[in-house]
Amino acid sequence: MATHELTLDVDKSVALAADLITARAGDTGTVIKADLLKDGAPLTGATGARFVALKPDHTYADQSATVSGCTATVTLDPKFLSAPGVIKTAYFRIEAGGRAETTPDIWINVLPDAESQSDGPTGPYVSEIESLIAQLNSIKSQMQGATASATSAAGKASSAAASASSAAASAEGAAGAANAATKAANTAAGTASAAAATASTAAGKAGDAAADAVAAAAEARAAAGMVSQDKMIFMEYETVGGVRYLTLTDKGDD
Repeated sequence: MATHELTLDVDKSVALAADLITARAGDTGTVIKADLLKDGAPLTGATGARFVALKPDHTYADQSATVSGCTATVTLDPKFLSAPGVIKTAYFRIEAGGRAETTPDIWINVLPDAESQSDGPTGPYVSEIESLIAQLNSIKSQMQGATASATSAAGKASSAAASASSAAASAEGAAGAANAATKAANTAAGTASAAAATASTAAGKAGDAAADAVAAAAEARAAAGMVSQDKMIFMEYETVGGVRYLTLTDKGDD
C-alpha cells in the first residue's frame, strides 16, 4: 500500500507545490491523504468528501472519500487507474458549512500494465454506480434463488396434493367397505334374532311336550297302580261281525 500525504488549500489562489503521484494501471491500495486548508488555516465544518477526476482517455471517475476533521482520505479503486497516462484533473470535493469546496488539482501518472492494453476508452467510473450494479446483481442472484425455491415448493405442493387425493380415495373406499360390513352385520344380527326366536318357540314346544310326557307317565303310573298284581291276564280272540279281535281278559277259559 502506497500512501501519499498532501496539503491542499481550497482557496486555489494560494499555490502549494504537490508531488506527482505515480501508480500503475490496476494497482490496489493507492491512498491519497490530504490535509485541507482554507486561506492557509485548517478547514472546519467538513461533513463529506469525494474524489473526482478526468482520466487520460477522457472518461469521468467519481469515488467516495472519507473526511475526519480537516483531513480527507481516499483509496483509489483500480478502475480509477484503468487508463494509462497522466491524470491532470483530479481533486477532492468537500461539503463544508452547506457549501461545496474543491482542492487544487492533483496530478496522477498512471503507468501502463503489461497484461491489459487497449486503444479504446475504458468507460466512466462512479463508485456509487458500481456499488449499485453489484447490489442489483446480488438481488438478481437472490431472485433467481427464490424462483428456484418457489418452483421446488410448488412441485412439492403438487406432490402433496396428489398424495392427499389418493388418501381421500382410499378413505372413501374404506368407508364404503365399512358401510357394507355394517349392513352385513345388521343382516346377520336380524337372522340371528329370528333364529333365536325360532329356537325359543321350539324350546317352548319341547317344554310343552315334556310336560305332556310327564303327565302321560303319571297317567301310566296311575293306570299301572289300578292293575292288581295277583291277577293273571289272558289273551283271547273275540269275533265281532266276522272279524276276529285279540283282547285281554282276566278270565281264563277254565
